[in-house]
Amino acid sequence: MLRLDRDAFLFPFLQDWPLPSASAETLLVRRDGDAVLFLNALRDRTDTAMRLRLPLGAGSLLAGQVVSGQVLPGEPVRALDYRGVPVLGLALPVAGTAWYLIAKIDLAELTAAERRDLLWLGSALGLALVLMLVSALLLYQRHSLRLARVHQQEQAARLHDLQLRDAVVDASSDAIYAKDLAGTYLLFNRAAADFCATTPEAALGRDDQAIFPPEQAALLMAHDRQVMAEDRTITFQEELTTAQGSITFLATKGPLYDAAGRVVGLFGIARDITERARAEEENRTQLDELRRWQRLVLGREARILELKQEVNTLLARTGQGPRYPSATGSVDSG
Repeated sequence: MLRLDRDAFLFPFLQDWPLPSASAETLLVRRDGDAVLFLNALRDRTDTAMRLRLPLGAGSLLAGQVVSGQVLPGEPVRALDYRGVPVLGLALPVAGTAWYLIAKIDLAELTAAERRDLLWLGSALGLALVLMLVSALLLYQRHSLRLARVHQQEQAARLHDLQLRDAVVDASSDAIYAKDLAGTYLLFNRAAADFCATTPEAALGRDDQAIFPPEQAALLMAHDRQVMAEDRTITFQEELTTAQGSITFLATKGPLYDAAGRVVGLFGIARDITERARAEEENRTQLDELRRWQRLVLGREARILELKQEVNTLLARTGQGPRYPSATGSVDSG
C-alpha cells in the first residue's frame, strides 16, 4: 500500500500557494450529512483537520454551495468562507471521491489591486487547482502502479505454488485424486490416469461410473459417502479392474472443506498393494494348511493314547500287568 503522512506532506502541500498572498488558501471539503467537513488544516484556525463541520443551512457559505452542487466546477463565485469573510473562489471535484478542492482569496485583497491583477490572480487560482489535480493524479497513478506490481507478484507466487503442487502430484506413483460432493473428479493425477488408461484431462468432470465397472463404481461411491458422512479420514482396501489388470489398492480418503469449514468433497490417495496382498493371502493359506495338519497330528496322537489305555484295561481284566507304563504320558511311536 502507498501511505502518506498527511501532516508531513498533504497538509503543507495544500497550504502552499504559487504567489505571495495574505489570504489565499486551498481547502479540501466534502458533504457530511447536513454539514460541510473540512479535511485539511486551515490557515486561520488550528486543529481543524477532519474536525471542522459547518452547517449547509448558511446559503452564503462558499464550501456549502460547492458540496451542494450550487456552483459549477471551475466557475468563479463570490461567497463567505468559514471565517464569514467575503471571498472569491474556484472549485473542482476530486475524481473518484466525494471531495472538492477549493481555491479562495479574500475579495478585499483582490479589490486592492488593479483589474488586470484580478484577472491574473484568477488565472493563478485555476493554475493552482490544475497543479493540485495533476499532483493528485500522479500520486494515484503511482499508488495504482504499486498495487499492480504487488498483485503481479502474488499471482506469480500463486502460479509457482500451483506448478510445484502439480509437479509433486504428477511425479507420485500413487493415484491421487479429489472429488466434489457429486463424486465428479476435480483432480486426477498421471498415475491414476495410467491405471485407468485415460488422461488426467479426460477424467476431470467425470465420476466413477464413467471409469469403472458398475459394481466397483458403486463400492467406491459408497466409501466416498461414508467418508463425507462421518467427516473423517478412512483407509479402505479396494479391488479394482484397471488397464493393468486386477489391482488391490490401499486407498486413504478424507474430507475437503471450504473456507467456512463445510465439507465440499474429498481427496484420495490409492497405493498399489497387489503383491503385498497376494503374499498375505499365501501366508494365510499356508497358515491354514499348517493348522489343518496340526489338527490331524493331534487327533492321531489322541487316538493312539486311547488305544493304549484300552490295551492296559484288557490286560488288567486278565490279571496281567499293563503293557504300557503310562498311557497318559508320552506316546511310543511303536
